[in-house]
Amino acid sequence: MLSKPTFLLRRMLGWFVREDKVSPERSFRFLCRQIAHEFESVDRNCVIAVTPASTEGESSSHALMLAATLDDEIGGKVLLVDGAFSKRRSLSAAFDAKQDAGFAELCKGLEEEATGLFKPTNRKNVHFLPAGKTKTVLKKGRARQVIDSLRNSFDYIVVSQEATTTDARNLEILRQVDLLLLLVEEGKTRSFELDEQEDAMKNIGITDIRIVLVLPEKMAVHRSEME
Repeated sequence: MLSKPTFLLRRMLGWFVREDKVSPERSFRFLCRQIAHEFESVDRNCVIAVTPASTEGESSSHALMLAATLDDEIGGKVLLVDGAFSKRRSLSAAFDAKQDAGFAELCKGLEEEATGLFKPTNRKNVHFLPAGKTKTVLKKGRARQVIDSLRNSFDYIVVSQEATTTDARNLEILRQVDLLLLLVEEGKTRSFELDEQEDAMKNIGITDIRIVLVLPEKMAVHRSEME
């Protein structure tokens, strides 16, 4: 999204980056317009996963900005999901919802315990789903049921995840999404980590991987965007 050409750019499989430096806001707006164009003829609502390629990376700030920009640029109802099962870097903390029921309860089939599931943000059309407080093992087919149920209520669902290699449950969620954005952070993501992520995804049939290159020092994204 923000970079001059490097060896990582040549690894990109999806949207390409301009050679001149672009502001974060402009980059996200361009990304959202590309998403809207690609999925305009698709009958069902769009689920987007934002996943770091590095185990040291994080996706929460980028997922926040993407959800906000979808609201600004495209419109419709947007759900931001904290899909970090291990909760090392969790959006739920930013929304003061670490002890609230949410995504984990849905994945375990405990909808009856997940009262007040969707949290409001300061944006009318954007809601937040916490990671949840229940430890869960994803049963076969459950991830599809959860994702499909979310499609019924929202036009865009943005799932913020940790690196897939940190938790196998991440891969099961990724099998259900329509668009996978793999974040490659210049100066942080190592080439072998990128290879590991791509191999893990391709081994379960995920072949359409959109790599987004990020310069962390240029990313001026603030959590106050929707807190």
